[in-house]
Amino acid sequence: MKDSGVEWIGEIPQEWERTKIKHIYRVIIGNGFPDTLQGNEFGELPFLKVSDINGDVRNIAKGNNYVSHLIARENRWNIIPPGSILMAKIGAALAKNHRKINTVDCIIDNNMQAAVKKDNTVHNAFGFHLWTLIDMTLYDNGGTVPSINNFRLLNQEIYIPSRDDQIRIADFLDAKCSKIESIIELQRISIEKLKSYKQTVISEAVTKGLNSDVPMKDSGVEWIGKIPVHWNIKRLKYCFKNLDSFRKPVNASQRTQVGDMLYDYYGASGAIDKIDDYIFDETSLLIAEDGANLLLRNLPLIYIATGKYWVNNHAHILKPLIENCLYFMANQMEIIDYTNYITGSAQPKLSQSNINNVPLVAPPLSEQKSIADFLDAKCAAIDNAIGKKESLIDKLTAYKKSLIYESVTGKIEV
Repeated sequence: MKDSGVEWIGEIPQEWERTKIKHIYRVIIGNGFPDTLQGNEFGELPFLKVSDINGDVRNIAKGNNYVSHLIARENRWNIIPPGSILMAKIGAALAKNHRKINTVDCIIDNNMQAAVKKDNTVHNAFGFHLWTLIDMTLYDNGGTVPSINNFRLLNQEIYIPSRDDQIRIADFLDAKCSKIESIIELQRISIEKLKSYKQTVISEAVTKGLNSDVPMKDSGVEWIGKIPVHWNIKRLKYCFKNLDSFRKPVNASQRTQVGDMLYDYYGASGAIDKIDDYIFDETSLLIAEDGANLLLRNLPLIYIATGKYWVNNHAHILKPLIENCLYFMANQMEIIDYTNYITGSAQPKLSQSNINNVPLVAPPLSEQKSIADFLDAKCAAIDNAIGKKESLIDKLTAYKKSLIYESVTGKIEV
């Protein structure tokens, strides 16, 4: 072994040849993609965006947008030849370090670039694994918006083994990584099933109760279905008082943190910052008022706020009007589909008047508490199982990355 002279490469086999990326690859920059030409699902050339190169699959042959060769010529767009390495070149996507090999001619947008082989010095699969090791944040221009400095990138020294060794390493990694990815995919499928099961458990408990033998009646609300005969349905406005008039938005630059005590500063996605003052000193439910998450549901919509805290104008504040178990109410309100109560498409909004009319299941307080205790234990067990699988995915992902690094830099014999 010998010292490569490159910190992130470390030691390298003695016989591996030193070169620079620019001697093997050239960079082709992506093109602007006018909105008027987007949306065609069929055509001759896929026009790829950064979102198209997400995921673990190495090769890409299809996109969500297509154009013709004629339009490509008229716009003088660069066509990326098959076998190139596609990557983000600007913005937050840069740090994700996603890579893809295109297997067909394609066009890429101006948030991307392609590393195109100059000759056959590098085997495609070996080159792909090599590029996955290159952290693009090391070649950031250092501006407000991250962007690749291609001069520095192309002058980066790398080490390449013989063609036969490249093929052997690539075959080894393809086989190993395929097994690892299969295990990871099984864990992800299992996680999604557990999340779905959790939602079912919550939905059944908050709408049907824990006693399967109790007589049922029609709730009159489609998504709720039948409920125990002694339960009631109440509009949210009869269960909670809205405190939105007390909330105050404060810009990030104005959120002082010089006091002895710091308090949670809530927005649509929960506690997003700290501030040295507070508006509320009581327990309440917070529900997002606006934002894409109202429809996407990637994050919780409902939060229980306790103690002293501040709320901006992106979350509704709901104070119980009657004695309720907030944990029960929070679980119930989290599973509700608010689509029919949301207005606006560009900026979805759940107005105060609409949220006030959402129907809620209102069991006796004693049952609310029993259901809350049941859900607390049940959901904790499910979350624990999900956590273990997520931990396994993290370990397998780290192992895969380490395996690629050790192989592509010649530190293990394959």
